[in-house]
Amino acid sequence: MSVKLKKSKEETIGLTLLVGEVLSREIDASILQLVSQPDLLELLCEIEPACRDYIQKEWSADEFESAAVDFCDLFIMPESTTAPRAAAWLELGGEVTAESVDAVVREFLTEWKIKVPPAYKYLAYDHISLILYVSAVIRQTDSEQLEEFDQVTLDSWVTNFAASLAKVESPIYRAAGVLLQSLRV
Repeated sequence: MSVKLKKSKEETIGLTLLVGEVLSREIDASILQLVSQPDLLELLCEIEPACRDYIQKEWSADEFESAAVDFCDLFIMPESTTAPRAAAWLELGGEVTAESVDAVVREFLTEWKIKVPPAYKYLAYDHISLILYVSAVIRQTDSEQLEEFDQVTLDSWVTNFAASLAKVESPIYRAAGVLLQSLRV
């Protein structure tokens, strides 16, 4: 599914940060609270109708545990087909490498003195959530730098990563993949 987002700069930044947050950790009460906001819930349900039942169900401890297992299976386990890092998607010998992505993210974090959320401090520099966070910070002030940053850190692999999310069971991650693709168009 493709969604055409005609959003303001601020809404695009918010959606970029949302996708990064959803892909950074397992679904917990704070993620559910975030995606339950009426406008956001409607957008997610427009993208993926199954989101409504998934988000609004009564979440037991077992369901949170199941969501944590799904997150690990999707994004952490070595055999994952949906790894959220550039290194998993970039072909060896290509112009853009995981090392070049790392270097660009590290450079922007250092030169722009970007303070990342505590949960992102331990993410690899080529992790989609950290890259999206830095991209959102750059988007706030310098569109020329944003284009350059996104070209090096996202353009060569994020479409394939987002497409891989279309095949997962969790409607929230499927919606995140569609949002990710629409943010890159």
